[in-house]
Amino acid sequence: MIKLLVFCIVFYILNLILAFALKIDSNSYTRLIFHELHQQKNIDVLICGASHVSHGFYCAQADEILGRNTFCAGTPNQPIDATYAVIQEAASQCPVRHVFLEMDFAAAKGDVFKERDGLRANYLVSDYLKNKKVKFNYLKDASGANLYLNSLLPLGKEKSIDLNPIAVIKNLKSKLTGQYYKYDFSSADDYVGKGCVMKTDFIENGSYCSDGEKPIAVKSIGADYKNTVRKIVKFCEQNKISLTFFSMPCSDFYLAEKGNYDEYYDFVKDFTSSMGYEYYDFNLCKDEHLHLEDVDFSDDNHFSKTGIIKFTNAFCEFFYGNYAYDDLALKKSDWFYDSYSQKTNAQPERLYGLELKKSRASDGSAQIKIIPLINHGDSSTVAYEVSAELKDSKTIVIQQKSANDTISLPTNAEGKIKISAWFNGKCLNHVEEYFNTSL
Repeated sequence: MIKLLVFCIVFYILNLILAFALKIDSNSYTRLIFHELHQQKNIDVLICGASHVSHGFYCAQADEILGRNTFCAGTPNQPIDATYAVIQEAASQCPVRHVFLEMDFAAAKGDVFKERDGLRANYLVSDYLKNKKVKFNYLKDASGANLYLNSLLPLGKEKSIDLNPIAVIKNLKSKLTGQYYKYDFSSADDYVGKGCVMKTDFIENGSYCSDGEKPIAVKSIGADYKNTVRKIVKFCEQNKISLTFFSMPCSDFYLAEKGNYDEYYDFVKDFTSSMGYEYYDFNLCKDEHLHLEDVDFSDDNHFSKTGIIKFTNAFCEFFYGNYAYDDLALKKSDWFYDSYSQKTNAQPERLYGLELKKSRASDGSAQIKIIPLINHGDSSTVAYEVSAELKDSKTIVIQQKSANDTISLPTNAEGKIKISAWFNGKCLNHVEEYFNTSL
């Protein structure tokens, strides 16, 4: 028994030493978020959720508008149980007055926690939890027994380990010189403090395209997800923390790709209502209160710098401006549509973007099927101009302005396919897609 105990102690110490050298997270904005979280003396407004939160709310701007201390606690792909742990961690660190829980459908999954086979996104949070009780309960409930040892050890699978010798040397140098512990914002791209990641790149207006998205799996949202949301509600009520459910807006292109956003909205509205709470979805916000364009996004569902500023202003105005908090129900009817379809039907006819589906013709040649995503109107009236810019800089005109939506690609060639889409007499979309038919 003594030998076994000594072995376990030595093994754990060796893990600590190796993790010190091999765990490389200097450029992780999650590390910076938790460092700042642990410096807070009080938090008036805590925004919780996944990457939509960190890429969606500018705390410095909100602090100035509201005269309150706000903080974003969003991490990449943050699961709902990680969000619960973050809220507990924050409340154990300092007084928290109000939690705003972002109901991103990407986090509303059907997975059974005890059957998970990986915890990468969970470890991204657990690595920085200081409250031992919160951390233990979080990791215990996050998986089955098959992952307990991996969760316990400092060195493990999906724990930001890098075996590149150059990276290891730089990591050791940073830690041994103390640079690692200065938590310099410049070490993390686009991080501007208090949990906000402000992207400077953006989507050009009229340039959205993709190969398609699957519908939101609303009917598959599992019991573990719902029960964890209920735990958050109970925790906030027991600790006298105000709680508000809301959603940050995605691009109309992204929601049009999903095709069933109203189904998800109805689920969240009914679910939160069953617990006695209202739900505020800024995807349904009227244009006069929040006008968003493609350039306000850095991809199809995360804000760019201009989008963050616009949304932060709208958030502060809706929840804290003009009306008293008790009048939010009335204010909601002024600000929001009753459904996402009602919102899109109220818009002028718009072409959100194009889905490009690659396929093979009957003779085996490569082709692209163009699917226009519009809010309403006749999609068959969309016309396309198509050309190919080859690797040798030669440009081939494939199609003049035409409603034909199936495009044959040049054979044995590599380059970019360029498509301009016309709707209602206006050229509304310009997209480029790489292709290679020489493989």
